[in-house]
Amino acid sequence: EAKTLTSVVLKANDEVFTTTGTMDLSVVNPAITTTKTTNTFTIALSNFTVAKYETSTIYFMLAPTNLVGETLEITLSDEDGEYIKYEVAGKNFVAGTAYAYTLTEGEKFVKAVDLGLPSGTLWADRNVGADAPEANGDLFAWGETEPKDYYDWSNYKWCNGTSNKMTKYCFQAYCGPVDDKTVLDLEDDAAYVNMGSEWRMPTKDEMLELMDNCSWTWTTQNGVNGYKVTGNNGNSIFFPAAPYNMDGFLHPGGNRSCYFTSSLCYNMPKDSDNSVNAAVLIITSGYTQFTNWWRKCGFPVRAVAL
Repeated sequence: EAKTLTSVVLKANDEVFTTTGTMDLSVVNPAITTTKTTNTFTIALSNFTVAKYETSTIYFMLAPTNLVGETLEITLSDEDGEYIKYEVAGKNFVAGTAYAYTLTEGEKFVKAVDLGLPSGTLWADRNVGADAPEANGDLFAWGETEPKDYYDWSNYKWCNGTSNKMTKYCFQAYCGPVDDKTVLDLEDDAAYVNMGSEWRMPTKDEMLELMDNCSWTWTTQNGVNGYKVTGNNGNSIFFPAAPYNMDGFLHPGGNRSCYFTSSLCYNMPKDSDNSVNAAVLIITSGYTQFTNWWRKCGFPVRAVAL
């Protein structure tokens, strides 16, 4: 389904956009003297249509202004209101330099949230394939990039039918040919493939950082159970207790779910290393746990920004 976009809104944290000014044309090098500024600037769009999953790029030029150290929030809207919101954070915008950022409909509303983590990692506000922060999204086997109806070793991409015949991501000879790969290549990363080159799955260290540096509160958001994860800066994201597929059965979620990282069960804090398992976050109504589970399972995925 195509969308006709009607406007792009640029919003900065300070009043950096000049809306009214004067210019003395009697001098050799005239300059604009600002008389009125704002932190929000709207540009009307005409005949700008985006098809589903079509990539489009909007270029905008702001002059004369200096945006060094500013964070820009870019919102594209159609006749029904907000369509895509994208925050460009941590960039040093400089007057006279052009910047271009590409968004697709598949990324609509996805926001990179700063939780004040020591590493500076930004987390997506929803699951891969979800259209809202509390939505379930899609399920993926570890290292696969498309959801499917049945999850088992018999149809797992990176083995020959059984768990002791791995064909990729193996550091133990009894599991298959050793390639010593312990983190997913981007081509096998469900977040990167489905959301675009600005996203990827979190590593086990990034998931542990999230667990150790945020408060986790079991709650209900828009009728969905899950955890509100709040950083020390007050920002938060929501992990729904989404359905998951284990042992070939779809579990309904609601009180429990599992989230894959991009890491194998390697050098884990409490578990024995194992090429058959990946590092996962388990959430329940009573606790959160960082452990490992079979790569064949179908779990939801949460992305981090590249």
